[in-house]
Amino acid sequence: MISGVYYIESDETSSPIIFNKPYFFTNLFHETIKPTFKNKNNNQYNLDYYGFKPKTGDLYLFPSWLEHTVPPQEIDKERWSLAFNCFARGKLGSGTKQLQL
Repeated sequence: MISGVYYIESDETSSPIIFNKPYFFTNLFHETIKPTFKNKNNNQYNLDYYGFKPKTGDLYLFPSWLEHTVPPQEIDKERWSLAFNCFARGKLGSGTKQLQL
């Protein structure tokens, strides 16, 4: 349900973690009506992906369905991180909308 990554050791030279917008996720504009903006006015409504440069101690939590990538390290320096997934257990919902996990 929830995925995450904790950066144990990372610095400005570490590769970013990049979250990709799913193809069918329209947000504001459908893919066939993709506006362009002058002056590179990029924001969460017109980007296909968004990247973060992790620092030591950063924790990123995101829905498990969200596609994400991490490019290879460009320099010969180690980056340590711990990636994990969280799952629900028990009863979720109520009545006819209840799910037992």
